[in-house]
Amino acid sequence: MTTYSAWKKLSSRTVYKNQWIKIHEDQVIQPNGEESVYGLLEGKEYVMVIPRLKPNSFCMIEQYRYPIKQFSLEFPAGGLKKGENVIDALKRELQEEAQLYSNKLTKLGCLDIGNNFTNMHFYVYLAEEVSIAPKKPHDPSEGQIKIRTLSLAEIKKRIKDGIIKDGQTVAAFNLFLLNQ
Repeated sequence: MTTYSAWKKLSSRTVYKNQWIKIHEDQVIQPNGEESVYGLLEGKEYVMVIPRLKPNSFCMIEQYRYPIKQFSLEFPAGGLKKGENVIDALKRELQEEAQLYSNKLTKLGCLDIGNNFTNMHFYVYLAEEVSIAPKKPHDPSEGQIKIRTLSLAEIKKRIKDGIIKDGQTVAAFNLFLLNQ
């Protein structure tokens, strides 16, 4: 891979910040010598877990997503809490969102969300040997979550038909298929 970094940052200022993200605006000089503004979104690392219930059966969650004003069918995912490692975050998200526990977690990869506007990335794991986890109180910030069980063929069809269109879920599922 080419290593090329002729970009030069002249200054940076935070334009928005909350507990999950920070947006900042950098004054830069581009490789062609032009000075410009580059907006960047910084966020926490997060995890996505693909719960495999049986060889051809998977758990997904359906939840309302405010930015798109509709329900989205996705694999369980969430940000790492301060001081939390990836495996602990995976186990927590699997239990919180899918009410499952896994005895076998396999790393499938790490993906950038959108490296043209953010430094955020997420770790994708396959969860196997799953069982029902002790029920935890529902986190109201998660909204209403419905647990769905789909076959491999159903997931492929729903992606092809544009029913499953969450980019991270589609990318994670492709990592799963590449690792089979």
